[in-house]
Amino acid sequence: MSSGVRLVCYPRSQSAFDVKAALHLKIEIPAGFAPEEIVPEIQARLRDSYPLAVIRMQEPTRENGQVTWYVYRDGLLTTA
Repeated sequence: MSSGVRLVCYPRSQSAFDVKAALHLKIEIPAGFAPEEIVPEIQARLRDSYPLAVIRMQEPTRENGQVTWYVYRDGLLTTA
C-alpha cells in the first residue's frame, strides 16, 4: 500500500528525520487501510522525536494516482 505514497520531507538536509518518516510509512500502513487513514498515527509517532512534526497530504495525481505527503519536521516549511 505504501508504494502509492511519495514523501517530501522538510527540511531537506535532515537525513535522520527523512529516514524516520520513511520507516514509519513503510511499516505502519496495515493491509486494508488507505494511507490517509494512518496519517494521524504516523504523525503522532514522529512527534515522539520531533514534537512539531506535521504531515500534509496532497491528493493523488491523475497521471499515476500517487499521493504525496509533505512532512514538516518543524511544523512548517524550513530550509535548514
